[in-house]
Amino acid sequence: DLVARIAALPEMDAVIVEGDGARGRSLKAPAPHEPVVPSATTLLVPLAACDALGQPLSQETAHRLERVAALTKLAPGDVITPQVVAAVLAHPQGGRKNAPPGARVVPLLNKVEGKDGLAGAREVARLLLGTPAIERVLLAAVAMDDPVQEVWGRVAAVVLAAGASQRFGQPKQLLPWGGKTMVEHVVDVLLASPVDEVIVVLGCQAEAVGAALGERPVQTVVNDGWDRGLSSSVRAGLGAVSPHAMAALFVLADQPGLTPDLVGRLIERHRRTLGPIVAPFYKSRRGNPVLFDRALFPELAALEGDVGGRVLIEEHPQWVERVEVETEEVLLDVDTPEEYARGRMQEVGGSERRPHETEQSSKLRGSGDLPLG
Repeated sequence: DLVARIAALPEMDAVIVEGDGARGRSLKAPAPHEPVVPSATTLLVPLAACDALGQPLSQETAHRLERVAALTKLAPGDVITPQVVAAVLAHPQGGRKNAPPGARVVPLLNKVEGKDGLAGAREVARLLLGTPAIERVLLAAVAMDDPVQEVWGRVAAVVLAAGASQRFGQPKQLLPWGGKTMVEHVVDVLLASPVDEVIVVLGCQAEAVGAALGERPVQTVVNDGWDRGLSSSVRAGLGAVSPHAMAALFVLADQPGLTPDLVGRLIERHRRTLGPIVAPFYKSRRGNPVLFDRALFPELAALEGDVGGRVLIEEHPQWVERVEVETEEVLLDVDTPEEYARGRMQEVGGSERRPHETEQSSKLRGSGDLPLG
């Protein structure tokens, strides 16, 4: 068709087609003859404005009110919630209508303004990513000079749990911690965080470590070449990441101080900046875990030997987005029986490190050698 011929011209970078309109309303659902989506479409962008949130469903807020009501089971006058906006945008007869096979679907939420507007838009984005056909969600205020505020996509957590813990003398993944094993503790933290999938890379004593995870909703991958170095586990983990994930968070299997809040802060920074690398820093020292954008997956997969993502961090420090944290837990993992015993004493006692204690008074190893090489 005409659009395909125009798109094929060598001087053409992109062709933008307006498939339908909303007559200035914040929310709409298409009529039977809408939208007009060329078969050559590679990216479909359904639109809604977040100023509709909290407003009654009416002719003033919704174009083709009867169609919106039919898709959402709302009646005129009912309040438009994040669930309503997400339902319209994700519906195959709503925002995804007439999407050609293979086209990416990336909804855009406009008029994201103020704390309340951002909170509502984030909830819509979270709900939209529950639809597999939706790849990402843009949070924007298109009237601004810098319109895109956040880009929401799926993030995978890769737990590197394949090592033999030679310096420790036994598999650290199976050490008791908080009434469970260390690997269970780390995985449970991730399951309580905003990540979309958890992948655990197994190697040494794979059967025992995998059994410890029980029926948890995680994907396990066995790296038969774990003894060839860290890079082999990085590769194995990347190979299991969903093709739709926009980033991967590489996590120590022996970092008991990991929290859902820290994971959420790293993901939020990536949504705001799309930085290639996002890492926590405590007093100018980089810690773990570290998030890598999908753009760096090929470089991570090409690593060889007993090295990890630290190579990329050292070669390209300008790529790193820093998340400053107030606790040294991001620097700490367990490397020796003595370190483990000290950590257990703190954990069993239920006390956090006191303000006057420093990295020197805590002998747990810092800098995260396991995931980053």
